[in-house]
Amino acid sequence: MSAELWALEEQFWTGGHAFYDKHLASEAVMTFPAPAGILTREAILRSLLAAPRWRTVEMQERRVIALGAAAVALVYEAKATRSPAGQAYRAFTSSVYRRRPGGWELVFHQQTPR
Repeated sequence: MSAELWALEEQFWTGGHAFYDKHLASEAVMTFPAPAGILTREAILRSLLAAPRWRTVEMQERRVIALGAAAVALVYEAKATRSPAGQAYRAFTSSVYRRRPGGWELVFHQQTPR
């Protein structure tokens, strides 16, 4: 289970609109530093059309926290870059996933820059 969740989490950094549309819960919320702030599913999907995706992400200090039989939180430190020569972005990050009949979906994601 945790390998599957970490693979999904990596795709949320590097994947595109189609991946998000398939794996993002209908009531999903993401919170980012200003100016982005709090984004709902529709705003998240719109933002993918305008912003370049992350090229790489490294997730350190990984923790998986069970939130019941059908929900899990992933907590970690992320180090990501948008291009090979790009400056690294680092953040303390958490994501909450819910299991549905079709698989896991992301309900909440939050980043605190390091």
